[in-house]
Amino acid sequence: MNDSETNNNVIGIDIGATTTRVGLVAFDAQVLARRTVATPDSEASMRQWLTTAIDELLASHEVHPVVAVGLAVPGLVESGGDTITRCVALPYLEGTWLSRVIASHTQLPVTLTTDVDAATWAEWRAMATAPDRFVHLRLGTGVGLGFIMEGYPRPVEAGRVTHASVLVVDDRASAAPCPCGLTGCVELVAGSRAITSASRLLGFDGLEALQQACDQSEPAAIDLVDTVGHAVAHAVGNITQVYRPEVLVVGGGVMAALPVLFERTVAVLRDALPLTINPAQLGDDAGIIGAAALALAIP
Repeated sequence: MNDSETNNNVIGIDIGATTTRVGLVAFDAQVLARRTVATPDSEASMRQWLTTAIDELLASHEVHPVVAVGLAVPGLVESGGDTITRCVALPYLEGTWLSRVIASHTQLPVTLTTDVDAATWAEWRAMATAPDRFVHLRLGTGVGLGFIMEGYPRPVEAGRVTHASVLVVDDRASAAPCPCGLTGCVELVAGSRAITSASRLLGFDGLEALQQACDQSEPAAIDLVDTVGHAVAHAVGNITQVYRPEVLVVGGGVMAALPVLFERTVAVLRDALPLTINPAQLGDDAGIIGAAALALAIP
């Protein structure tokens, strides 16, 4: 690596079902500048916002060159290609148009990946000692799972167009259907929409209010979080049996807004599983940092 390479910047784009972020990321994974918006609801509005945000970031740091773009999306992507093959949350993203619009606008190479794979890569690289087997369970509007083994991202149940089977936590015939196509997925209990809906039925207006109620030891709030925590613990147990991680990190918007959920989940698992379970370190920046790093193929 020469000095000029260490001065290169990368654009990292993390499109989520609820929030979209674009960041200018330095070679050392420092986010130099960022733009954030509620995820646009159409192809036209996504095009307009992304190209404007990218132009603003490029203009804000002109000293060092931007050499690539990393694009992370909440769906399934073609391995090594530019095609979003399925995106339940944002179906208008499907196809090749997004990668091609960004490549044409920036005249830079674009690397496409999933949002959970990008965040998993970033969280793994952020560890002081990177484990050989690492899993990232990410709880947001949807739920995602990323796996790294021996320093490389690995597919989670390659070929599936649904959630991984380890994310099913209710196998009863009466289990509710998930948007992914399965039934009984942990997203139906631990996704942000599910928790928000359940909390409002109890009189708590969303995740932050639920956290505050738990801080005040309100029994109804704690019971709800314990119900969610048991579902997450069930998923972690399934994941551990299949992937045998040395370290499992739980992150995403749900954990950021509701940190008591991590505490209650770990309490369920404390004596049951022989692995280290940590909260995510990078917060909202994980997706843009990971997308940028994958664009440079940083080991």
